Amino acid sequence: MNNTYLNISFDEIPWVKTNFNISNDAGSHFALYKFKEVKKHRIEGKLIGDLNQNAIFDSTDFPIPYRTIMNLIDSTYTLSDINGNYSIVADSGLYKVKTTFITNYFGSTPSYYSSIIPASLAADIGKNFFFFPENQFTDLNAQINTPLNSRVQSPLAIYLSVTNNGTVPSLAHCKFSCNSSAWNFVNSSYPAAIFNTDSLTWNFPLVNPFQTITIELIIEPNASLNIGDSLNFYFNVSPSPNIDFNLADNRDSQVTYITGSFDPNYKKSNKPDYIDISTVDSSFEFNYSINFQNTGNDTAYKVILIDTLDANLDLLTLRDFKSSHDFTSQLLYNKILKITFDNIMLPDSAANFAASNGFFSYKIKPKKPIVLQENILNRASIFFDYNKPVLTNYTSTQIINNVGIKEISSGLNFNLYPNPANDFITLELNNINQHYQYYISDQIGKRISSVTSIKDYKTKINVSLLHQGMYFITLLTTDGNKVTKKFVKY
Repeated sequence: MNNTYLNISFDEIPWVKTNFNISNDAGSHFALYKFKEVKKHRIEGKLIGDLNQNAIFDSTDFPIPYRTIMNLIDSTYTLSDINGNYSIVADSGLYKVKTTFITNYFGSTPSYYSSIIPASLAADIGKNFFFFPENQFTDLNAQINTPLNSRVQSPLAIYLSVTNNGTVPSLAHCKFSCNSSAWNFVNSSYPAAIFNTDSLTWNFPLVNPFQTITIELIIEPNASLNIGDSLNFYFNVSPSPNIDFNLADNRDSQVTYITGSFDPNYKKSNKPDYIDISTVDSSFEFNYSINFQNTGNDTAYKVILIDTLDANLDLLTLRDFKSSHDFTSQLLYNKILKITFDNIMLPDSAANFAASNGFFSYKIKPKKPIVLQENILNRASIFFDYNKPVLTNYTSTQIINNVGIKEISSGLNFNLYPNPANDFITLELNNINQHYQYYISDQIGKRISSVTSIKDYKTKINVSLLHQGMYFITLLTTDGNKVTKKFVKY
């Protein structure tokens, strides 16, 4: 046996302790890895919405899924599952486990658990957190998810979600509308009560606290649209008979752009590229969405999303998971969020274009205190069965002071592609009726290249020597105008 290697992958095991090589007389080489699981104990419990406040999980209560639980002693963490159950590993000795309130309308008992695990105890069980309503609040939340791009006369899947974040059951009146009637209704997972040329309405008689109802709406942009046009979608929810306590989250909107071919696997954020630090208050929250489509030639049986959360995001505020299909979730070491769609049976786009799409979204807040010039950068990997991962684009939001980077456009504009870029990025002008120059700067505005003249519509710029991260290209004119655009080097 010569040059024979055994490659073993141990998923989610961060505690490789020792390794050494052995060579035999025939020259074969072996790598022996010794694994030692240091954390042999578990803390287990359940997160419960305790509506009758009796600290018992009974028929009036509900489990709280997909919330972060953290051991404050060693900063390990886990997520509750769809039934509210959690299990977190720990060393023997002292531990302190806490989670966060599900909303401001609920208190928690206890606020944390602190105890000592003896070496002889495998698991400390029954560490349940009961969330009780502080008062009677009605709060419906609207969320819409639609692909960023779409094609004329091709089915477009739109997901409309209404969630009861309050403490009492409520009727939900839901309305989907569009700024144009240039689309045709195809199908809806729930029958609409009212049809209009540019809107549909649904009435749900009962939405319980923390219940989510998701409508899958299939429409088709019609042939009156051209490439470059857009459709703006709106989703409104209102309760009955009570008045909603938080009207700010009763409406959501998204836009889809009519295009030709496009990459359907991407990540997007509800926040712009730049945020003024004066607008970042306690309610500031990111809503990230990962959209995916099976563009292969056969059914995908399993889809896995791997999303490494930025170091500037607060894990204890991770919440409000929504998706197109049933899933399981894990929080792995190094702040990796893993979402698994087992048995998803996602058809390929040629067999069923609308059903070949899916999405997953979540909300999370930044860590405090917010740091000026802080950049929150994220991308995801999408695995279809056993294929190599599909890497999404980057989403980035930078916290700036006041106007940050100023743009004086006066009609001046240019395109950058590909973005993100690795070796080269192309700067393409819309016109070349005067003399142009450009330079590159980093995230804090420091110029890292010389001012270079542009001699053609397209200029190929070498960025291969730049470190990974976010940069800016500023285009200058002789009359003093300038415009700045961002790109990511990977």
